[in-house]
Amino acid sequence: MQPGMRILHITDRYGWESYGTKRSLYEELARRVDVTPQIDHELPVGRCGYLSCGYTHVFYASTGCGPSKKERAIKVGFGFSDPLHLNITMNHWREFDHYFSLSPAVIEAARRDGIDAHPFAPAVAAHRYGPHQSDHRAATTDAIMLGRIAGHPSGELRARLVSHLRDGGLSVATPSGLSRESLLEAISRARIGLNALGPAGALSRSVFEYAACGLCIVSTPDSRVAEVFTPGKECLFTDMPDLLEQLRDVERCRQVAAAGRARLLRDHTMKRRVDQILEVLQYFG
Repeated sequence: MQPGMRILHITDRYGWESYGTKRSLYEELARRVDVTPQIDHELPVGRCGYLSCGYTHVFYASTGCGPSKKERAIKVGFGFSDPLHLNITMNHWREFDHYFSLSPAVIEAARRDGIDAHPFAPAVAAHRYGPHQSDHRAATTDAIMLGRIAGHPSGELRARLVSHLRDGGLSVATPSGLSRESLLEAISRARIGLNALGPAGALSRSVFEYAACGLCIVSTPDSRVAEVFTPGKECLFTDMPDLLEQLRDVERCRQVAAAGRARLLRDHTMKRRVDQILEVLQYFG
């Protein structure tokens, strides 16, 4: 345990119950420090300062609740939905002592405002995906695309990618409204995970979930994806001239998927992200 550090971890109900980044962040923190979860839907209005008494840090892992100037604890903000809900965060982000964001553009904007901002790439608690591994040769669908298509900033890109694969004779599932466990089951029934990222979007957690479940990641070309998975080795980009041929080759997809999962286990676990967060907080005291 990290001596002397007591954290109040504020999250939202959906993030807690869906077992996504916010809850896995809490669980990894709990292995190192004294941390208490607080669901913001249960949080009395204006009581953040009162509840933070006795804590050294408050982690705001929800855009639904902002810090108070009266808080004495160190205030740490997380932009897990940046830039989609950035306007909400910007209403109070100058009150944060530190801010972690998925978006390089948001990090730059925060730093211009004098905020100590740092990157926080998505990550997974890898052990949760063990029962949901893809068997490429027994897959019931070729590919899966997670996330909204209609109404999403990258929706047009997503729709074009889905159509491209379907026109090439590959089956593509686009599930919605599933429970967390049902979603993981749907991922594991595919062998290819699709990602379409436009300039207004942020790197999606689904990319890391694809890798955790042993899927071959296929993404529109983007430097943010290339920073976390090597194109041609740990993922495939849609501008590769022989993309459809590679995707029809089950063994080739299996090799890319295995390399992507190995990279995830090495560099993109929640343990690694918490290491980085604690290093920042310790550096600044």
